[in-house]
Amino acid sequence: MAQHATRRFNWARLPLIALSLIGLGLSGTARARPAMGNAVETEAFKPRDSWPRATPPDPRAEFLLPVNVVRIYSDEHSAEQMAPKAWVIGQIELANRTFRFSEQDMARFGPGRPAPCLQFQFHSLYDVHESEVSQIIGRPFDTENCYGATRDRNGVVRTGTADLRHLRVTENMRNLTIFCVWDIKDPDHETGGTIGAESNIGFALRLDTGPRRVLTRVSRSEPSLGIVVSRQANTYMNTVAHELGHYFSLPHAWEQQKNRALGITDLGTGPQGAVDAAPEWANVMDYDFGEGAKFYFSQTQLRAMREFTVKRARSVIVVQAASGGEVAQPPTTGKPVARIHRVWLDTPSPGGEVVAHVHFEVDDLRGKECWANVWFGNASGQKVQDTDGKYTTEDGQVAVNCAFQPPYDNTTYSDLRIVLPAGQLHLPPGQHHLQVSVGFYYAGESLAGSDPVAFDYVVPGTPPGQPGGGEAAGWVTGASVDPSVIHENAQWVRIRADLLLDGLQGQEVSLQALFQFPGTGTLLRDFDKRFYSTDGLVCSEAKTIPPHPRTKVSGLEIWIPVSQLHLTQESLAAPLVALLTVVHRGRALASVTTTPFTVQAGPPAAAGPSAEVKAIWFTHNVVERGQRGMMINVQFVVSGCVGRDVTVATWFWREGVPLKDRDGQFAAEDGQVGTSVVGRPMYPVTVYNDCRLFMPYGQLHMARGAHNIQVTAGIFCDKLLTQPHKPVPFQYTQP
Repeated sequence: MAQHATRRFNWARLPLIALSLIGLGLSGTARARPAMGNAVETEAFKPRDSWPRATPPDPRAEFLLPVNVVRIYSDEHSAEQMAPKAWVIGQIELANRTFRFSEQDMARFGPGRPAPCLQFQFHSLYDVHESEVSQIIGRPFDTENCYGATRDRNGVVRTGTADLRHLRVTENMRNLTIFCVWDIKDPDHETGGTIGAESNIGFALRLDTGPRRVLTRVSRSEPSLGIVVSRQANTYMNTVAHELGHYFSLPHAWEQQKNRALGITDLGTGPQGAVDAAPEWANVMDYDFGEGAKFYFSQTQLRAMREFTVKRARSVIVVQAASGGEVAQPPTTGKPVARIHRVWLDTPSPGGEVVAHVHFEVDDLRGKECWANVWFGNASGQKVQDTDGKYTTEDGQVAVNCAFQPPYDNTTYSDLRIVLPAGQLHLPPGQHHLQVSVGFYYAGESLAGSDPVAFDYVVPGTPPGQPGGGEAAGWVTGASVDPSVIHENAQWVRIRADLLLDGLQGQEVSLQALFQFPGTGTLLRDFDKRFYSTDGLVCSEAKTIPPHPRTKVSGLEIWIPVSQLHLTQESLAAPLVALLTVVHRGRALASVTTTPFTVQAGPPAAAGPSAEVKAIWFTHNVVERGQRGMMINVQFVVSGCVGRDVTVATWFWREGVPLKDRDGQFAAEDGQVGTSVVGRPMYPVTVYNDCRLFMPYGQLHMARGAHNIQVTAGIFCDKLLTQPHKPVPFQYTQP
């Protein structure tokens, strides 16, 4: 390949502005610009001296949301360097202009008939040094190198936006929050590419630590909002509006199926960056931001965001029927309070569910959604650690909660019942002395907490000698791990388990395996959805159907390739354990942990490097480095090339005849039009679901008119490893 046609790439590269909803671009034909909300010309936002100095929300809007801005500064960069206040105000003002309807439509609304749309009010600016953030989250935070919340590998700890989502301004925990950092690093980019912003859903309910000056750490229960932006010269002025769109439910504009599911019907059908035919218009959920572009949300997008706010944004302050641009406070008849009178537990059956009961009362919360939380610890108060992410806090403690809405100004609950399912304490066989604590919360604030209540819990070491009375039950009676099995010319992990199953005759039962670093309790995350759980963890399973009322299952095998553990080279030598869970109809019947094992046994005994191209597709009308073109998306598998340069190359034909290059910029060695990228696989068998190669339309060197063009792809590692993929056609019209 010619030098200019080759660039080192990151597998599954993110665009300039990385977002919370990443999807594949869909090709198609753009149509005329649809009906829209309020289009905003943004050319005036670019020069600093023209940034607006205020964020006046439209008083006719139905909902007004106050916004906190937290600037995380350092010794190297001041808060004002991080995010000039005028720039922040400009971002919020642009959001206000795009989150409402056109002036013609807004004229129909007023105080008696508010417009069904959202507006934002700049509330407060907070400056926090990175050292304080480090203290709160418990590990070093570097605002100049804040990692995005995407695809870091198992065994690698990167501090970044995923940590910021657990922070809130102590005195305004329910406000929307914009976190401003100096630079967001793309974890997928080999050379440290940057990201403009991320929509970063945080959680506010239980306080894990007390407040430390400006910020406090919170943990998971109900959603609250945080957006992280980096103040880069190439971060566009609609960045915050785009990320707010994601939070309020919107997919990217070109994700047609997702938009249709939300009832968004007034967008074009074009691919990424060209949803609308007219180049001067850019939907806020696009990636195509041309000079002088007018940004807008369509009317059905505004409707979808308003419906989301009504149904789901409960933990964020939403002031209804706002007027005059003032940030009102939610109406209340008094300070909400809760009083816990008694907490007790049923005696749990061996290995069974845990049922907690609470007698309590609440005041001044009629019709409000509140939460009751139950946390589990041992007799000395240490947390019982979760292992499967199903009933847990953000810091990994086993917990369960439930929501309730008091029907009266003063409501008494004589027996609120909260249940932790069987198998979710993740304890080894034997008797355990445990305790529970109960807390009540509303909108991120603690209302009451109980003293610990002790109880004993028994995990059967062996199943009973006789079958039960027909109730579904299961036990893992033995398990072993072989981490070094060569299978299909690759290294696999094989787990063998013996089960005893009662009351499950003729019903499907699954044995699921998750994987964990036992020293830290960290579960391995999945990155390519080949061996994965619904909550994004590395997972493999085996299934069986017991033929008898009591069935012994011997040697049930679970398999997973070592490459699908997604371990870095450094973490291959680290010990792992497998967490085995017997599951029937979504209910965990039993869970055990295997003895530790390592998978460092060297690469598989392969005959040599190999590769296979699985699929090729296109994303049209992409703008990269000022050139409009197409992205060729290639899915492939490569084996035996760990740490070696691998080249992905594409070639172009017109009706079966090779396209000839004219200027040597995008060409193969024989002069055929083509492009390539180079990278280094991290695993013995590595799957790349979306490798992207850019081809400017101008480099196709086509005459005016419509042309039928084909593309093939091949994989090189010193030599060609694949036969060229079957040509994939597309039609291109040269204006």
